[in-house]
Amino acid sequence: MRTYKNICLWIVITIFACSLYSKGSVEEEWIPMRWKVDNKTFRLPALSTLSVPEEGDSFVFECMNYSDLDLAEIIVEDSFHEMVNSKVCVTSWGHLKCQRNCFYLTIYPNDKKENRSIHVKVKSGKTQQDFNFLQAGSL
Repeated sequence: MRTYKNICLWIVITIFACSLYSKGSVEEEWIPMRWKVDNKTFRLPALSTLSVPEEGDSFVFECMNYSDLDLAEIIVEDSFHEMVNSKVCVTSWGHLKCQRNCFYLTIYPNDKKENRSIHVKVKSGKTQQDFNFLQAGSL
């Protein structure tokens, strides 16, 4: 009878110790997003800021290792843009859309003389990617 209690106690202690160890040691590591644009695959720190001509431009970024992308944050000229929906956003300066594993962005022409900076954060679960665009002003 005593050995049975010892075995049960040993099992309980072992399970408790394993659960403590697993909670403390397992860090959620997320693999950085990899993107494909014009048949080139890269990680985005390589494209820290993308230049956009004053006439505007359209971009399609295809995420190669995550799907179900959402718009998480949009900042234009240091002002946060309020989003109604995490998949599509239409503004006075452009149109953004996340669909499956693609992020679509169209930036309209800039009719102001000043350059315009645009920051967009795209996420999938807990993984996120920052995009920075600098659009030239009209001359």
